[in-house]
Amino acid sequence: MTYNAYASETDPPPATLAQLREIARLKIIAGVTPTCRAHFRWRPEEDETLLGMRQSGFSFREIARALPGRSKTACESRWYNFLLGRLA
Repeated sequence: MTYNAYASETDPPPATLAQLREIARLKIIAGVTPTCRAHFRWRPEEDETLLGMRQSGFSFREIARALPGRSKTACESRWYNFLLGRLA
C-alpha cells in the first residue's frame, strides 16, 4: 500500500507559492480587501478611532476589534511609536 499525503483521493494537491501569489494578485486587481492590513498606511480616521478609544480606556484588543484588518500588536505599535508622541 502506498502512502497518500492527501485526506482522500478527491482532494486537490496543496497550492504552490506561485499559485498563491497569483491568487493574491487577482484579488488586488479585483479590489478585494485583504484581511491583514499590516502593509497598508494608517488612515486618518483609524488614527482618530485609536486615539479616542485609547483615551477612553479601551484595551488594544478592543481597539483592534473596532478596526478591521488591524491587529492588537499593530494598534500598540501605532500608539507607542506615533500617536503618543503627538499628545506630548
